[in-house]
Amino acid sequence: MKFIRIFTNARAIVAMSSLLVTSQASATTAPNTPIRPATALSARAVSRPLAQPVDSSCRDSFADEFAGTTAHPNWQWIDPDDDAAYSLSDRPGYLRISAPNNDNRLDYERANAPRMMRTVSSMSMTLQTTVESTPTVDYGGAGLLLYQDRSNFIRLEHGSGQSGPSVNLARFINDEWSLEVAVSSSQTVELKLERHNQVISAFWRDSNAPWQLIGTSSVTWTSTISAGLGLNSAHDSTGHSADFASFGYCDSSVPPASVTYLPMIRRKGDLLIRGQ
Repeated sequence: MKFIRIFTNARAIVAMSSLLVTSQASATTAPNTPIRPATALSARAVSRPLAQPVDSSCRDSFADEFAGTTAHPNWQWIDPDDDAAYSLSDRPGYLRISAPNNDNRLDYERANAPRMMRTVSSMSMTLQTTVESTPTVDYGGAGLLLYQDRSNFIRLEHGSGQSGPSVNLARFINDEWSLEVAVSSSQTVELKLERHNQVISAFWRDSNAPWQLIGTSSVTWTSTISAGLGLNSAHDSTGHSADFASFGYCDSSVPPASVTYLPMIRRKGDLLIRGQ
């Protein structure tokens, strides 16, 4: 497996680019960005195995296999240019996200990539998805997205770049852009992001293969951020679509310890002692 690491000073690029989207005030999206409740998503389980991190250790969890037509109320469809689409009828049992051209992207210049997002709040969490696509040009990609604000987000995607089919970890942290690439010719891959306090680790694998670490990121993010599924289409791409088989979320943070106080008993002389 070959890894390629590219680092770019995005501050200089941002200063020169007239295409930069103004920083957002919240972890969901900027003002005036179209946000619509998802209308064709379901959290109802089907027989197809779910690529999920959900187990008994989760304080909170969410799993969606996109099996029906009833929206889960926590999903939000974000399409800033109002030109992309999502569908569950094109391929029943899958969420398909499509972008029409080569300028739907979330990077250091633009923030108009279509995405399906929900709010999560945890310093210890796992996100997982299975995505299927056949990108052939530089660049088309789709996968997991963690989004703090316009200057801080992480994309873990199955895509196609200058090295051909690949898994890509794209990071924009405090306005600094970096990219790590693992070459993979698989049409279907599983992706996983794990957050432990201020460290986020990214993993990928072919179906039922061992997990492979592609990279880690140090952040200074709040506990409440946006998480979900996104698609990017840029450069030489003439449009791109991808099918998501599932999405799983697990909050594995340890709950605060509960404290039980013994009753206070008043005795002669106003001396307070603990009850036995």
